Amino acid sequence: MKVISLLLLSLSLWGSITITQKEFVLHKPIKSWIEFKNDKLTRQNYDYSCGSAALATLLSHYYDANISEKMILESVLEAKGITKEASELENQEGNNELSFYNLSQYASSHGFKAVGIALGMEELKKLQIPVIVFVKIRKQEHFTVLKKMDEKYAILCSKRTRLSA
Repeated sequence: MKVISLLLLSLSLWGSITITQKEFVLHKPIKSWIEFKNDKLTRQNYDYSCGSAALATLLSHYYDANISEKMILESVLEAKGITKEASELENQEGNNELSFYNLSQYASSHGFKAVGIALGMEELKKLQIPVIVFVKIRKQEHFTVLKKMDEKYAILCSKRTRLSA
């Protein structure tokens, strides 16, 4: 037990770990739980921006495009004829929400091929790439990125770990 506590103490003091064994050196920075949880995730900044955050996550973290949630949101809302600041839209219902169509139009306009299709659970398990999925739990609708799925678990890229009724 002393070895583990000393190891944990030394890791917390330096914030990284270096292992040296003859001609092999490994240096790896230590990540906090929050950094690990938010790895390859563009966080959603507004209640209605899950679609733009999901698309930004997919394009920026998996396809190395320099695209942010705000860029997507402003572009799509402008295409819909809405030019207000995102902060002004926070309390408005309806027109500021994005659809799969809006997201695919934005992706296509930036050189990506985007299609919306309905897949069952078995087909989702076979996917080898992350995709945007639409989930509806109780009365809450949400876009998120599905990283992968197996028989028991679906690994989602989402700041929302709990959707309430």
